[in-house]
Amino acid sequence: VLVARLVLVRCKAIDLPPAHRADIARGRVLRDVRAAARARLGRHVRLRPDRLLLVLRICAQVRTVKRVGRGLFLFLLPAKAREGFRQDAETIVRKVQNLLKEVSGFPFDAVGISAQMHGIVYVNAKGEAVTPLYTWKEECGNLPFRGRESYAEYLSRMTGYPMYTGYGSVTHFYLRETGKIPADAQGFVDIGDYLALRLTGSVRRRVNESLAASFGGFDLKKGRFDFEALRKAGVDTGFYPEIYPWEKAAGFYEGKPVFTAVGDNQASFLGAVRDLETGIGVNVGTGSQVSVFARSLCAEAAKGGTDVRPFPGGGYLYVGASLNGGKVYERLAAFFAEVCGQFMGTVPELSEIYEKMAEIAEKKQTTDLKAHPALYGRRGGPEDRETSGFL
Repeated sequence: VLVARLVLVRCKAIDLPPAHRADIARGRVLRDVRAAARARLGRHVRLRPDRLLLVLRICAQVRTVKRVGRGLFLFLLPAKAREGFRQDAETIVRKVQNLLKEVSGFPFDAVGISAQMHGIVYVNAKGEAVTPLYTWKEECGNLPFRGRESYAEYLSRMTGYPMYTGYGSVTHFYLRETGKIPADAQGFVDIGDYLALRLTGSVRRRVNESLAASFGGFDLKKGRFDFEALRKAGVDTGFYPEIYPWEKAAGFYEGKPVFTAVGDNQASFLGAVRDLETGIGVNVGTGSQVSVFARSLCAEAAKGGTDVRPFPGGGYLYVGASLNGGKVYERLAAFFAEVCGQFMGTVPELSEIYEKMAEIAEKKQTTDLKAHPALYGRRGGPEDRETSGFL
């Protein structure tokens, strides 16, 4: 269920050869990439013609790679959901390796990786995965700990940091307490940096602040994990990865530097917002996020439910994140499809349902019907987990 997206994004550090810059400046590649991205991804795409960087985006299932001018653009089409919220890390690596072979003729100077946040995968001494990837949707943190509060609630209370199910620290604590970590596991890392390990052949588990903070129990002021608070809560901190600088290469792939992974939220904001200081990023995927940037840290914001995330090159993203987003719309479409199947005997394709929903919405833009689209609850205590939607 995954894996890679090739996206052309703004980058100050890496230049294309003059011949390619000339082609792009004349609009041969840039125009086609913009049009293709808008058509397939349904969002605004802004590319600077002089500086482009290939970014591997860990996100969804690879379906097709299309040649656009002198470049390549990887299209992602929706994949059918599987049961559970765990993924095969080796499948991700193989797909990315195959992708890199397909684009081997495309000129690039470095490999940047953008990956889903919060999730963890355990590796052995050789840097090989010994568990599945426990994604950000992992629900074990909501299970009762010692018959009372949940694992996530316990860690939040004991550490003083906001902890939610799906956070790497919560998943790690649960797996350690229940004896489910393999004996040969040396530690864990996020999926993007696991990919970096495999591409470079390194065994050093390195992450930068953007993904390290997403695990939970991270001191934003000091830029490191608060091991003292975590150990006080009973968390085994020997499994945590090393914090590594943004700007330093973690290793090399075929002679090209490979950098530690950047959180997908930060990467999307960096690539889509024209002015960091004044722009607002709105992203509706499986869930939904509204992000703004600030140079200074306001740690108090986290106490009000805002996610504060380190940003590449300095500063922070202040993020209002919801578990509900495109997945809710998908469930509504699936409901309509099921109703049609019950009455007509044939279940229509979801693509047809989406088209009809859009058509109806365009014709009637006001209604007295009220909806509370919180089908997947909210992050927080028991009362939030029990929150649901209604129509």
